[in-house]
Amino acid sequence: MTKVAWIVWKDLVSELRGRRALPITLALGWIVAFFFGIVISRIPGEKRQVVAILYWLAICVAGVAPLGWSFASEREEGCLEGLLLYPVSPGAVYLGKVIVNTMFIGALECVLLPLFCAYSGEWLLARPWHMLGVGGLATVGISAVGTLIGTVASGARHGGLMALLFWPLIIPLVVAAAEATRQLATPDLGPQWWLCIRFLGAFATIFLVAGTTLFEFVTEE
Repeated sequence: MTKVAWIVWKDLVSELRGRRALPITLALGWIVAFFFGIVISRIPGEKRQVVAILYWLAICVAGVAPLGWSFASEREEGCLEGLLLYPVSPGAVYLGKVIVNTMFIGALECVLLPLFCAYSGEWLLARPWHMLGVGGLATVGISAVGTLIGTVASGARHGGLMALLFWPLIIPLVVAAAEATRQLATPDLGPQWWLCIRFLGAFATIFLVAGTTLFEFVTEE
């Protein structure tokens, strides 16, 4: 855990000095939320059915930026090879990157959630602790998938590989997170909500284990 914390500290210091990923991510998130807000305002009647799916789509669209840059900068500056030569397991490097990406996407969610509540008129924070659970599990799942795919895409010549691999894997998570978020605005939480929560937890766990196991192989040239 000490080595994981060192990776997290290194990336946070690098981001504070360069300010490359987070400001652009927040700006892109605001732009996506603005256009999605226009779509929501044009929908007559019940908006609860669409605001949750648009919210999580906005998170994934804007969150691709830090996920893609997580290892692209390391490869461009030739740091990844040196990092892997240190007495740090590849799994620790992966977990450190996942934690940093989770922080960035969590900051994005804190910005976008009030915007979507204002655009739709739906109070998605009626159950704040439940929403925190949904957001936490979904964010870890997005980061776990995106960090692993970003590692693969950073070493590829095809620039669209990140989106090509990321979206098919993340769609089930988006659907489950959107359904869990939508049900938080209902009077009672039924068994469907708990099913979505279990799916989000299983999704995050599977990809964390897969990423920790496969990271050493995907970083090989």
